[in-house]
Amino acid sequence: MIHWVRVLAVGLVVSPGFLFGQGSPLQSGPMVGYSEMREVALWVQTNREADVKFVYWDQANPLVRFETPEARATATDAYVVETPVALLEPGRRYGYEVHVDGVVAPRSWALEFQTQTLWQWREDPPDFRFVIGSCFYVNETVYDRPGEPYGSRCDAVAGRQRLSPRSGLVLAGGNPASIHAHPVVLRSSAVPRLGASVCHVG
Repeated sequence: MIHWVRVLAVGLVVSPGFLFGQGSPLQSGPMVGYSEMREVALWVQTNREADVKFVYWDQANPLVRFETPEARATATDAYVVETPVALLEPGRRYGYEVHVDGVVAPRSWALEFQTQTLWQWREDPPDFRFVIGSCFYVNETVYDRPGEPYGSRCDAVAGRQRLSPRSGLVLAGGNPASIHAHPVVLRSSAVPRLGASVCHVG
């Protein structure tokens, strides 16, 4: 299984495009990391020290809710919390919420994840599609050179958003992942938010 997605815990925190408003306790995310048959990782970054937990439920039975243990977001870890969610059922879709200091942090999009199906020794593996991006450059206007900005067009990000269905996104380099030599992988639910927050598209 792909576990090297955990590098995204720092790889995306430096992009100013991920700011979601001064009133929110969240700086970035939440996003879904790796996904296995009975476990996924949920990732979020706050903008201050806080206690964070995730509340989640099977979408087929939303009245029965579960929660992860609280984890402390600290400056040492760039206020990033990554939590494994275990004992899930294969091939299921789940909804979830982020609770910061005991209060739900609302997002403007649906928060959900899904587990892999139990296909081994039963059927062919499911099809999947990944979007791969590299060297995406975002300027801060006040520091940019005069004239037409370099890397100002967001056509590529908008185009990648339209590739659906997709299993995830691989960032092989570029601005959001520039402080890492290794690629980062996001689950499919993070792809549209990446484009919308960096390029204001979608």
